[in-house]
Parts: sequence; C-alpha cells; structure tokens
Amino acid sequence: MHYSLIKSKPTDPKEIELYNQIYEFWKSQWSDVLGDKFCGDDFFRQEYISVITDDEKIAAIHLYTNFNSAFESNQDHSYFKDYPKDFFNKMRELNYLKYTTCESLTVHPDFRKTNLSRVLFQISFSLAPYFHSDALIGPTIIKNGASKTGQEAGAQVAFSQINYKGYECDILYYPKTCILIKQDQIVNHMVERLWKNRSDYTGLTLDIDAKEKLVA
Repeated sequence: MHYSLIKSKPTDPKEIELYNQIYEFWKSQWSDVLGDKFCGDDFFRQEYISVITDDEKIAAIHLYTNFNSAFESNQDHSYFKDYPKDFFNKMRELNYLKYTTCESLTVHPDFRKTNLSRVLFQISFSLAPYFHSDALIGPTIIKNGASKTGQEAGAQVAFSQINYKGYECDILYYPKTCILIKQDQIVNHMVERLWKNRSDYTGLTLDIDAKEKLVA
C-alpha cells in the first residue's frame, strides 16, 4: 500500500490521473448514500486529499478544506448549512478561528475489515500542524464507529448526536496542540511505513515551521 497527499486543482499529469480516480471513487461511494444532497462541488472545493492506494486501486481517502471564520463569507458557506447554529460561538469560546475540515473518510468495501480508517484518522490528526489552522473539525457518523475511532485518537466532541445530511453524527474537533493518542502497534507500524514512503505532491509536509512531525 502507498500513501499520497495531493492538491486540489493538480497540474502534474500523474497527480491529475490520481485526482480523477479519487473523484470517481468518491462519487461511487457517496452519490447513492446522499441522494439529492450529493453535490460534486463538495469534492471540487477540497484543498488537500489523503489517499491510500493498493497497487493502483483506491483503498481509502480523506478530504481537507481550510476555512477562516473571521470572514463572514466562510461562515455562510454551504458546508456549514447542516452544522448546529451555535457552532461558531462554540469555536470562538475555544479561541479557534481557523479550521481545517476533515471530510468523507471513505474506505473501499474490499478493505473495510482492515485498519485503514484508523490509519487515516491518525495521519490526518498528525497533519494538523502543517495545515496552520487552530483545529481540525468534522461531522463523524456514530453508527459506523467513525466518531468512536476519532475520539480514540484524541478528538473531542463539540456537539453530539446531531442530524447531518440525514445521519446521526457527532461534530468532532481536534486542536492542533492536542497530543495524538496513537493506536495499537499494527496501526502505528502501518502509519510509519506509509509515511516513510509517501508521495507528497503538495510540499505541505516539508514545512519546516510546522511544530510537530507525524512520526514522533
């Protein structure tokens, strides 16, 4: 398996090919689930994408977008339409103005019995310092165990049991200063191996000003 971090709006031909492949996978997994709430714009606006591939097959993805609530237009973004009305007040109380959303964590059905969701949570949370945001945020489905997995890795609950696009979710947040709670040895070894051999098309993880590194 191989881990890559890619940009939205890629320019490198190899990256464009991977980006299109990720989009088709994302669309195939979410269009039926979300029904009339499905919108390709939700993929197009993403700034970064984590992807794990097995040979050339998409095994798992996680999508990221940066928002700054100091801009009123960001607060009115359609992404936050299904968030609780008190969300921004809650974040201001915590002194969080810049957020990176973690969205659409998706594991291919052929890999659902693996630890890839836990691996991507650990990688995503460890990327927090590189995003230069105050916290990672995102609605996580309760029924499939995603919320539990996120909390086990150190995420905290901002709002519990809300209806988000028809699903019972917790809104989780992960402060950039939070200490990552690493998972079991199998997950840790997989994360370390994937990270060591990663392809970073963004240059994001080469940021020498980031205060933390993925593998301690």
